[in-house]
Amino acid sequence: MKAFDLHRMAFDKVPFDFLGEVALRSLYTFVLVFLFLKMTGRRGVRQMSLFEVLIILTLGSAAGDVAFYDDVPMVPVLIVFITLALLYRLVM
Repeated sequence: MKAFDLHRMAFDKVPFDFLGEVALRSLYTFVLVFLFLKMTGRRGVRQMSLFEVLIILTLGSAAGDVAFYDDVPMVPVLIVFITLALLYRLVM
């Protein structure tokens, strides 16, 4: 391995067409997070409880995993979002 190899740091062994899939996955998770935030009706971080911040961090982790890793399917992430939305409705 060559240190500070910009091509390796940027692409490594990722096929070029996977970058389009990453964009699609990112859009998918963005829409899920956006819908979740619209459902909660919060406008800013100051209005969020500790529980809501915890949910946002969990959603961010799930969204990041599905966006970056090709071996993480998108349907389980949808299940995570639905479960957290239901949990939010029960607690709040």
